[in-house]
Amino acid sequence: MHALLALAVAIAWGSFAGTAAASCIREDLLVAAARADAVVHARIVALEGPSGVPSRFAFAEVLTVLKGSAPARIGVALGPEVGGGRGPVGVTSVDHSAKPGEDHTLCPRQNAPGGYATDACAGSHPGAPTAEEAAYFGAGRPQDRAPGAITEATGTDRAVAAVATLAAAAAAAIAIAYARRSSRGAASA
Repeated sequence: MHALLALAVAIAWGSFAGTAAASCIREDLLVAAARADAVVHARIVALEGPSGVPSRFAFAEVLTVLKGSAPARIGVALGPEVGGGRGPVGVTSVDHSAKPGEDHTLCPRQNAPGGYATDACAGSHPGAPTAEEAAYFGAGRPQDRAPGAITEATGTDRAVAAVATLAAAAAAAIAIAYARRSSRGAASA
């Protein structure tokens, strides 16, 4: 009897472990977009998770922001929290599957100040945005700069730096001219 039960569990596990189709109904684009805090086209750069178990966390480089805001790199939990945080990590049938180097369109919810979470039911999928998503969201925009982070300078940053540099150069030139004039006046007196 125990062998039959073990066989049934193994068959059930195998039937849904790799796909979310068995346990969730993919939401309509408008519903998924409304639920997501951000929608981004991103490249998976690294995965993190216990060995032998599909990765439960990804680091992604944001290529385009379609909705909301996201910095250049984000951390994304790839499935719902299982097991109460620390300790063994459980795998669910709705985990979003990803590999380093792949592009994905992610529809995550923000779950901490610097982190996001998604799953296969949230509208996230491999590849670039679909034609329907592009029509709905538009072309998108570059990623945001993270507060306090050192990232690539924007055009405004460069203009401010140029003005500050010119102002400092002008102040230095005025100070040198004043010092020379003062030293000539002291020498002639």
